[in-house]
Amino acid sequence: MRVFLSALLLVLACLLPACASCPTEAVVRILRPNFDTPQESGACFLAALACNKPDSEYLCLSEDLKRKHGATLDGWILARQDIRAEAGVAINRAHTLLAIEERQHAEGIVVWWGLNEKPLLGLLMQKQHYFDIYVDQGNKVGAFLNAAPGQLIEVEGKRLRLELTDSLLRTLGTDPAVTKLVIGSEWKVGGVLAAD
Repeated sequence: MRVFLSALLLVLACLLPACASCPTEAVVRILRPNFDTPQESGACFLAALACNKPDSEYLCLSEDLKRKHGATLDGWILARQDIRAEAGVAINRAHTLLAIEERQHAEGIVVWWGLNEKPLLGLLMQKQHYFDIYVDQGNKVGAFLNAAPGQLIEVEGKRLRLELTDSLLRTLGTDPAVTKLVIGSEWKVGGVLAAD
């Protein structure tokens, strides 16, 4: 019985710090990110910050911000230290911050996050558009669009016409077995702003 109790205590001692380091509500946002709105996307980024998950943070970044930091996860891992330092002690509780205010910005929308109506951190959210084409083997090719999907689609009587031009499409060959086409928009983090 004593051996069982010792083993149980050892397991609990290992699990409790892991549980405390990343709260369940933050884990859920990380595992099922939602980029449909500036606030949802920002909440996913803040959850990843709170859990110290650079790979999940990277998924939340706009292509512009990725390019700014070398467009690689390695570049982001180096750059994120400054952002974490600016956020200060609030970083470990970032998943509990509430969206206080949204403001239009020349490059997107700034969502201010904080507690008790006091802004602590601003996220510049940028809308980006993309397409993904799936073929019968389950492979996928995709790229970012220069315009909103609505600007690329034309309705001609009973036909819907879409013109995609990207050199990546050549990889599909002349007669691809396309099983699914996804065209969409998503909100991503384009910058992190410190509150005054």
